[in-house]
Amino acid sequence: MKLPQYQIKFKMDMPNRRLEKELNDGSIDAAANIFKLSDVKGYLSERAFRFTDVAVTLKSRNIVIKTLSDLRGRSLITYQGAKHFLGEEFGKAAETCSEYTEIGEPTVQAQMIARGRADVSIGDIYIFLHSLRTWSDGKFTPEQFDIHRLFPDMYSHVGFRDKSVCDDFNRALKEIMKNGRYEAVYKNYLKKLGYKGD
Repeated sequence: MKLPQYQIKFKMDMPNRRLEKELNDGSIDAAANIFKLSDVKGYLSERAFRFTDVAVTLKSRNIVIKTLSDLRGRSLITYQGAKHFLGEEFGKAAETCSEYTEIGEPTVQAQMIARGRADVSIGDIYIFLHSLRTWSDGKFTPEQFDIHRLFPDMYSHVGFRDKSVCDDFNRALKEIMKNGRYEAVYKNYLKKLGYKGD
């Protein structure tokens, strides 16, 4: 289902807090990547974007991470706000790390883990693979890393000022989920990024 009745003008590369502010003050009509706990004055779509946070280690270091308790004594890098998003159990596990750092730039995470400057990197698998590819220019490949799945998927929404637009979006979203296009986008992106795992 397409929505030809709407003309979209994109404003790219805005931090989430700014998106929320502009949506709330009416500077924009819709904002992607809004989380349920956000303070948005408007309407949230159904779950639209999936985030798959994983722990990443350098394969050559033979680090085994099966549960959060395996982070104990390890140096850990992650994204800003990870303790908020990943919950209390993760927060407690982070306190047992030898070093815990939240980084605002995903490319830095990829560089640090690839160069062995941290034991474990936690973040979205798609963002990690994209950062690795753009930063390393082929010097590092996904096969050089172990991906440890410790967390359930998280989802964000699209926030709208107008309920009828939100309803139209939800109908279109439901259709692409039903016809398989939604899952195909994620699978194709992993393939494009060179990931051959699950």
